[in-house]
Amino acid sequence: MCGRYALYDELAQLEAQYEAQIAKDDKWQKSYNIAPTQNAPIIRNTETGRSVEMMRWGLVPVWAKDIKIGSKMINARVETIKTKPTYRSAFKNRCIVPANGFYEWKLVHGVKQPYFIHPPEGLFSFAGMWDTWRPENGEEIHSFTIVTTDHNFFMTDLHDRMPVILDRDSVDIWMDNKSEKEELYDLMTAFEGEMDAYPVSTGVNKPINNNEHCIERI
Repeated sequence: MCGRYALYDELAQLEAQYEAQIAKDDKWQKSYNIAPTQNAPIIRNTETGRSVEMMRWGLVPVWAKDIKIGSKMINARVETIKTKPTYRSAFKNRCIVPANGFYEWKLVHGVKQPYFIHPPEGLFSFAGMWDTWRPENGEEIHSFTIVTTDHNFFMTDLHDRMPVILDRDSVDIWMDNKSEKEELYDLMTAFEGEMDAYPVSTGVNKPINNNEHCIERI
């Protein structure tokens, strides 16, 4: 799974990389420790093109009865997407979740040691889905989930799941509303590109700790 990640690039960098426009009034303060239920930038399609927008991490589907379900839907397993109607609505609302890296924990001498997994340079583009929930009273909530798949060889010692990471060409296919289901399913496999990982402080275990020290190698 992916339970924490980091994004410390500016919105302007996302705008350039994904050829997207920043949504009006959306602001972003870099985060080294994004946790479920927090807001984070995603890239989605709009009528006028791609847009960089802030959404809540933890999908609250259109059919949900309670917002609390979002804390259980921070990740969407590929297997579930393919076989169950749970994500039928959200699968039509595909998005990109940009990340400088993500965290996983490995048991080392009886202690869960966090590791920061990141690309050699630039960003990871996680496959994501979003949806809009409209409560009986109050404003509608836009939220997203990160698609996960089986681990690749690099992740073998860290975790048996990982985010679906898309390369540049795959981003365009994932975001294309005309892509066929089978074509999209073919993208939801373990990443074959370069990755790096190193141990970091257990301070990242607490969401309140959110600064550059979270990604410092120990």
